[in-house]
Amino acid sequence: MVITSVSPTFEIEPKKKEKKKKKKKKKKKKKKKKKKKKKKKEEEEEEEEEKKKKKKRKKKKKKKKKKKEEEEEEEKKKKKKKEEEEEEEEEEEEEERKKERKIEGGKEGQKKNKEKKEEGEEKKKKIGLIFVHSQYAAR
Repeated sequence: MVITSVSPTFEIEPKKKEKKKKKKKKKKKKKKKKKKKKKKKEEEEEEEEEKKKKKKRKKKKKKKKKKKEEEEEEEKKKKKKKEEEEEEEEEEEEEERKKERKIEGGKEGQKKNKEKKEEGEEKKKKIGLIFVHSQYAAR
């Protein structure tokens, strides 16, 4: 500020340069504020984008886990089916073997029975001969 005259009512004229400086300062402050606001907005937007990306990643991971679990379950089911089929086949084979054994066993059993009968008859004949012989000897 500059004093232009010394009188009972003196006037003070502000310097033009100072006014300009104040205006410039105000403008600079406004610009700074605007920049700060822009930066904040950008940061917030970036944070939101990151959050969205994280959510997407989590969803993808969950989907992958579900797929893996489903595949594992399917594999388990397939294994069970295979095991059941194998067990059924084994049971069928065992039944066939049993039938064959029965048939063969039956034939063998019949042979054994015939042999036993024959042996029994031979023993009876021998016993009978011995008995008869002993009777003759006793007379």
